[in-house]
Amino acid sequence: GDLTERVPVPAHQDEIGRLAVTINQMIARLQAAFERQRQFSADASHELRTPLSVIRADLEIALRRERTIPEYQAVLTSTLEETVRLSRLVEDLLLLTRADVGRVELECQPVNFSTLGREVVEYLQPLAAQRRQTLTSTSQAPHDLVLPADPNRLRQMLINLIDNAIKFTGEGGEIALSLTEESGQALLRIRDTGRGIPGEDLPFIFDRFFRRSAMTSDRSAPGTGLGLSIVRWIVEAHGGSIEVASRLGEGTEFQLRLPLADPTRPLPERRR
Repeated sequence: GDLTERVPVPAHQDEIGRLAVTINQMIARLQAAFERQRQFSADASHELRTPLSVIRADLEIALRRERTIPEYQAVLTSTLEETVRLSRLVEDLLLLTRADVGRVELECQPVNFSTLGREVVEYLQPLAAQRRQTLTSTSQAPHDLVLPADPNRLRQMLINLIDNAIKFTGEGGEIALSLTEESGQALLRIRDTGRGIPGEDLPFIFDRFFRRSAMTSDRSAPGTGLGLSIVRWIVEAHGGSIEVASRLGEGTEFQLRLPLADPTRPLPERRR
């Protein structure tokens, strides 16, 4: 019942000694798993509590006395914003929870990744324009790159990454997407000139609800804290990999590698 306890390990590494080491390793993994679950539950509760508290406070203040129509409209607008934030958080939590148990199915089909990248950049241009940022997309591939993938998930992946870059890049900054082919894979780079990420944070940025260092944290930036976790799941579910490099004050670059379609093999109808 106490996962902090360990089995005494004999001095001699005979069968009993090796068994004791194995049991201790198993207990350590269980302890780590329970700690992650406990932390995840605490973080999720905190993230859910914040928008609910805002909604409750706005409504209680509005009901204390008669208000003008513009005042009621302001309360409804604030409530709607927090409700949207709450809905997105719940949807992200459900997605990751279902992914953990293998209950999310990918609708794989041939996807023109080159075209999809340009479409997402065009879609997010207004957000970049609000901050006077330059958002560009280029391709060094000799032809359009086609992936066996779920187009909706790939679109979600790109939106999460680019939106994240926009949020953490200052006014007048630059966000650039570049796509090329390398060793039978599509190689996508997303580079920004934002504030960068401290080296001690880099191993944890894909963790759910990870709290960034004080020097880079921005509580005013909207988001659920789950975007990069979802990105990693989408990449790995498609058989790809993702890496990140960053320097404080200079910017961040994400590199994604996704396998290209093999014309000699039929696409699976569904993949988990």
